[in-house]
Amino acid sequence: ESMPGCHPHMAEPAEAANDECSRQDACDFIRNVGMDLDLPTTCVCHALALWHAFRAAPSRTSFQVKSPILDKPNEGGKVIEEWQIECGACVLVSIKTQEVSRKVRDVVNIVHACSSSPETEPLRVGTEFWTLRDRVVAGEQSVLRALGFSVRPELPFPYLLNYLQALPAPRPLARLAFALLHESFDLPLLNRFTPHQVAAGCIHVSALMLEESLPSVSRAVNGGEEVASNGSGGSGGSSKVTAWYDVVCVDAVTLDAVSSELVGLVERLASPPAAAVNGGEE
Repeated sequence: ESMPGCHPHMAEPAEAANDECSRQDACDFIRNVGMDLDLPTTCVCHALALWHAFRAAPSRTSFQVKSPILDKPNEGGKVIEEWQIECGACVLVSIKTQEVSRKVRDVVNIVHACSSSPETEPLRVGTEFWTLRDRVVAGEQSVLRALGFSVRPELPFPYLLNYLQALPAPRPLARLAFALLHESFDLPLLNRFTPHQVAAGCIHVSALMLEESLPSVSRAVNGGEEVASNGSGGSGGSSKVTAWYDVVCVDAVTLDAVSSELVGLVERLASPPAAAVNGGEE
């Protein structure tokens, strides 16, 4: 069942039988394209959310552009694979949705550069350029159709900012929570959780990492009505203490589920690459 606020195609992830790329490869590719295009952070995160939703969409199809040069290596000796075209298409859709001023040819050139070796010369206008452009545009159509043209998923950033201000959270915790939320788009969290649940999870994990205690909310009960206070307790009436995440309508089970995935992400980011470990052993 889909959760309120989630994308209609985000509820049930569909695992591809033969996934031609790893999730991390695709996320890194999208981040590199966004960095080279100098896109805002929210635009890059929006593109990542679109890619996760597209990969989970049951109606996902591939729109192939027929051309005799598609299967030939580019000037750098590499073939631009279909998953790289899908990533570029998600970036293009995000640029248009977020109304960021970038041209299609800019996206095509950066996709070519990011999928080629560093020594490869910039793509010149010619047969290869127009073929790659057609592939990116066809990929854009594929993304739009698979998502039913619903390409404005709600992001957790506004919720995170509001929660941090309402707590109020110390500056180090706020910075870590924003950094963690930015990295969390490597995971398909928005496929399974609502944006406000992801925001709450980032705050919870950040508080655990910094060993910060988040305040509870004391509600004084007077005449059957609950009145929020700052934890000092009500005078002349009973009071009950509510956890901060309950106030934002996130239950403990959901918070633990989001936090568990975020902790796994942090552990993976903190662990050295396998190549570095093997090199150290040798």
